[in-house]
Amino acid sequence: MLTSAGLSEKESRVYLAALELGESSVQNIATKSGINRPTAYFILGELSKKGLASHRELGKKTLYSAESPENLKKLLETQKQRLAQDEERIGTVIPQLAALFRMSKNRPVIRIYEGLEGQKTMRTSASTDPDMEIFSFTALDELKDAFPNYGEVHEKPREERGTKSNVIYTHRDGRVQENENNPLRISRYIPRDRFPFTGSITVHPKAGKVYISIYKKNLLAAVIESKDVADMLMAIWRLAWDAAEKYNVTKGENGN
Repeated sequence: MLTSAGLSEKESRVYLAALELGESSVQNIATKSGINRPTAYFILGELSKKGLASHRELGKKTLYSAESPENLKKLLETQKQRLAQDEERIGTVIPQLAALFRMSKNRPVIRIYEGLEGQKTMRTSASTDPDMEIFSFTALDELKDAFPNYGEVHEKPREERGTKSNVIYTHRDGRVQENENNPLRISRYIPRDRFPFTGSITVHPKAGKVYISIYKKNLLAAVIESKDVADMLMAIWRLAWDAAEKYNVTKGENGN
């Protein structure tokens, strides 16, 4: 009951014991409340600060008394004032906290994978995305050097899922003839001497993810989870796709 007035359970027990006993020693109040003497002594000090207990010296003894229960109203009023002040202070910082919350929700999540096993883990994770159409920049020769069985291990499962792959690629041997009649893979070649990028970047726009692979001595992969980043790279990809058409005029739309 007294806890609703802001007292802890032990404070309530000590106050009620003091109220029933009248002026009494710490030991008697401790025994009555079922709390050890040191704790009862400390609590009586706290109740005194709250205006609910007082003490006086009688010879070598210190006697404690409970103050009027009417003081509980004053305690409640003090708590109300403190809560009002806290509410006002919180109100001033909520806009700042809300801004930080929005920033944290919009902040990209970046995951790094190292080595061949890291590449495999990343690609396995990518296969669970909901995208049925993906968009890539790829250094095709580097990809196949890093993954000699890429077609069987990665491309075949993708095609079995029915996921369409749109690829802008380079190759050390120039334009290559692969998957020319594959409706699930459409590609356009760009010359490496003009666009010497390495590795690959694949955008999964529906999942809002970008997969990046570096095929050097130390294989490295990264996944950026951000709808804003994915949308930005999709715009760049579409621009590059249109610009690549002039390098694929003899092959038309399927350009491979």
